[in-house]
Parts: sequence; structure tokens; C-alpha cells
Amino acid sequence: MFRSNNYLNMIKTSLKTLPVYKFSIFDKISGIEHFVTTREFGSKKDSIGGFNLSYKVNDEVENVNNNRSVLAESVGVKSTDLFIPVQTHSSRAVIINSANDQEKLDNTDALITCRKGLCIAVMSADCVPVLIYDYKNRIAATIHAGWKGTVDRIVEKTIQTMVDKLGAEPKNMIAGIGPSICDKVYEVGNEVAEQFTVFEEQIKNRIVLSHVNPQKKYLNLQYANRHQLLSLGIKDENIEVANICTFTNHSIFYSARYFKNNCGRFATGILIK
Repeated sequence: MFRSNNYLNMIKTSLKTLPVYKFSIFDKISGIEHFVTTREFGSKKDSIGGFNLSYKVNDEVENVNNNRSVLAESVGVKSTDLFIPVQTHSSRAVIINSANDQEKLDNTDALITCRKGLCIAVMSADCVPVLIYDYKNRIAATIHAGWKGTVDRIVEKTIQTMVDKLGAEPKNMIAGIGPSICDKVYEVGNEVAEQFTVFEEQIKNRIVLSHVNPQKKYLNLQYANRHQLLSLGIKDENIEVANICTFTNHSIFYSARYFKNNCGRFATGILIK
């Protein structure tokens, strides 16, 4: 049904006055809204400032509250209907059913919903944000996958929850892998690289890379998470990977590695209308 060409530059647009990026494959679907926010909004222009959405960085609570209110208004929901989890690099995915489900957000890195009018989002600053939507059964998910979540297969666990609990079908799913740190710059130590032995050796060699110096290891988290999407039955042509590295595009997106973790967080989310 879809032809994403897999690796594409995202669509730069806006929700009202809020600058966002969108996946072309999601933009073709009616009845949903989706977004990837940027740093390019707000009055503060330091590494934290701009449009930071996290309470866990060195930012004023009032500024974060205001940014979240702006995001909710831009998407077209009340602030109480915007769900952003308290992320801990876990592999926990929860289902959001109503505005009363805010209490589910602790220690969570993936959100799922089939309810209209509830906007679910995750935050990131180098880690991989993943959007999934079953366009026939109208079930959405948003996932935060750092290297720990990737090793723990958070994408697979989220999709399995969608299937087991809500009746989703991978054959009807589209997926977007958002802006994140790329393998050209994401150097890791051997202790991290060795964690990826959970992947088949042939696949691992595409995830743990040695570009020039064989003593140095680099991770391709986008490939690792795309592999998980494919392994669960999502069609290759239904997966779009943003051709954007947060580290090299740190003026647009927050990058924890570039700013030595002294930075804000952007959000990737979806709303079923």
C-alpha cells in the first residue's frame, strides 16, 4: 500500500505556529495527527532552552509547563489529554485509555492507545523515537528506544502488546523511525557493544560497526529497531526512517551526546482524531 523509500528527509512544517517535522508515510493517513518537535521555538536559545519538554533537565518547571501547554494546543487537545511518560530506559509499554491514566506514566518508555482525542508522545535527545500506527484497527504507539531499550527489544514488546491486548495486526501497520544519533558518530565502548549479541550475528554486524579504526565501535540503533519492526511482520515498504542525525543537527534537535547531556528533550507523538 505504501512506498516510503525507507530513508527520507522528513517533511518540515508546523502545527499552528509550532515548528515540527512529519513522516511522509504518516502524513498520507487521514484521521491522525503526528509530529516531531524541534528546538526552534520559544525565547530561550541555550542548550536547554527553546522547546524543551522534559522536567528532568535543568529547566524551570514553568517553562516546561508552558511548552507542554503549547504542544497540546497546537495538536488540538487539552493539556490533560497529552501523555508523556517518565522515561527510564525501560522496556515497559502501557496502554492509555483515558485522561485518568496519567498515573501509568512512571517508569515507562512506550505508550499505546486506540482512543480518539488522546495524544501520546515520548521524549528523546539522541535515542530513537519510533511511531507505529495500525491504520485499519486505528491503534497507535510511540516508543523511546535508547541502546538499553533496543537491547531489551522494546519495539517488539510494544507491538506484541498492541497485538495481544488490542487486536492490532502488523500487516496493517506503518512505522516511522525518527531523528536520532547516527552510526557515524555514535561511538560506544565494548561493554555496550557486547550487549548487542542478543541479535543474530549477521544482523549484529550491521548494528555494531567499526568504520575506520577496528578498535572503535559504533552503534546503528536505527537499523536495530528497523530489524525489530520487520521481524514482527511490518512490511518493509511501510517503514520510514528519518534521514536526520540529532548529533550533527544539534541546532535543530537536542543531542545529549553533543551537549554532554546538558540539554532539553524534543517529543515524537501521535493523536487519533
